[in-house]
Amino acid sequence: MQIFTFPTIGKIVFMLALVAPIIVLGAGLYHSVTQREDFIASLKKSYYTVTGFPEFEEEPPAGAKVLLLLHVLGISAFAG
Repeated sequence: MQIFTFPTIGKIVFMLALVAPIIVLGAGLYHSVTQREDFIASLKKSYYTVTGFPEFEEEPPAGAKVLLLLHVLGISAFAG
């Protein structure tokens, strides 16, 4: 798919349609695995992980794996 041929609004809509489900589903998965934070905090952590750098310092192993998966999906979504 050639996203660069879309008009600017089309690029923005395409990115939102691609990235928003990754963030919401990732937050749900992270919240169900860790059970340490409320869903809003999990949503923020998922957003920061997908769009930036994940923070693995004090995460349980299952939570760190979820964050790593979200980070790789975020890199793939923004690079594609």
